[in-house]
Amino acid sequence: RASYDAVICEGAGSPAEINLRRTDIVNMGIARGAGLPVLVVGDIDRGGVFASFFGTVALLAPEDQALVAGFLVNKFRGDVSLLEPGLEMLRGLTGRRAYGVLPYRHGLGIDEEDGLRVSLRGSVRESAVAPPLGEDVLRIAVCAVPLMSNFT
Repeated sequence: RASYDAVICEGAGSPAEINLRRTDIVNMGIARGAGLPVLVVGDIDRGGVFASFFGTVALLAPEDQALVAGFLVNKFRGDVSLLEPGLEMLRGLTGRRAYGVLPYRHGLGIDEEDGLRVSLRGSVRESAVAPPLGEDVLRIAVCAVPLMSNFT
């Protein structure tokens, strides 16, 4: 960890599945064991992202709640200023900020996690890289690991 700006460990599904927490090692288990800060990512395209964020934190054990640094909204369509009141209310309710809002992008060629794949899409290389959204650009790389689940 000392050699990099950030080390990202992706969990699987929800970190707040209370029926699975005792044996969960891929979400809060690894975060707690390594003392890692947790960023909860929510899919706003499905709806209910604020309820999901609040409910996730509420269902976590106090030791796990302490690791949650904040939130990241994924797949947003529209004017980000419309989210700002909700993000502020969420901060007031949880004491945690939203670190950003990622826009919805068509044609990325990445399967939905554990979801039904409705159409065949091209690979990430085949889909054109979208132009930057502004001066602040977040670049995300997806590693191709042939033995991982949900591999596209």
